[in-house]
Amino acid sequence: MVAVLEAAKKSDVKMFMNAYSERIRNDTGQGDWDRNLKEAQARINATFGDFQLSDFTFSFEGDAVKGKLAVSFKGNKQFEFDVVKENDAWKLDEH
Repeated sequence: MVAVLEAAKKSDVKMFMNAYSERIRNDTGQGDWDRNLKEAQARINATFGDFQLSDFTFSFEGDAVKGKLAVSFKGNKQFEFDVVKENDAWKLDEH
């Protein structure tokens, strides 16, 4: 999730795409990653404004290969994402 937030700040499509699991990246329904990033930036900016990464905290429930990542902004829980571990890195496993 940190990679998604950083990618949104930097407008880095490659970083944004690589934050997602291989299953999501290979889904033909994902379409245009440039457009996906722009949509994510719009949602993130509308929700969090000019955020700093330090405004966020994260908690994890799961095992060594999959789980749920809860995201809080300034102490308020916002949402949860499915995550999976691929090649020693945690990736978002939902859109």
